[in-house]
Amino acid sequence: MPDPWFMHRKLVHCRKLNGDAPIANSGTSMSQIKTIGVLTSGGDSPGMNAGVRAVVRAAIASDLAVYGIERGFQGLVDRQLRPMSSRDVSGIINQGGTILKSARCSAFLKEEGRAVAAKTLGDHNIDALVGIGGDGTYR
Repeated sequence: MPDPWFMHRKLVHCRKLNGDAPIANSGTSMSQIKTIGVLTSGGDSPGMNAGVRAVVRAAIASDLAVYGIERGFQGLVDRQLRPMSSRDVSGIINQGGTILKSARCSAFLKEEGRAVAAKTLGDHNIDALVGIGGDGTYR
């Protein structure tokens, strides 16, 4: 897991320097992103809370709204989202596990499940999604 402070600097750095640079192949540029979602997926591991905290704090520092998605991709399918603030992530670094909880999601492996998840993102105007987890999170 990358160092959370590095992730914070990287997000702020990308936003400041790459204003209109596209993000991967999404066709979206950093300057178009107003709201992000963050989720943890798969089994709990050390540093997940630190990662969530880094994402939330970096987003807020960049004037972005942040939604925490509970129970990973299952939370996207079940619409379990909540706005996140600095208060939500204060004091979580030394807690084990993840405050967002984590789950595997068989529904997300099917096209219908991914369509529901995409609709959930659209309904909350989420422009970018940060997944914190292992190999399965990025497949």
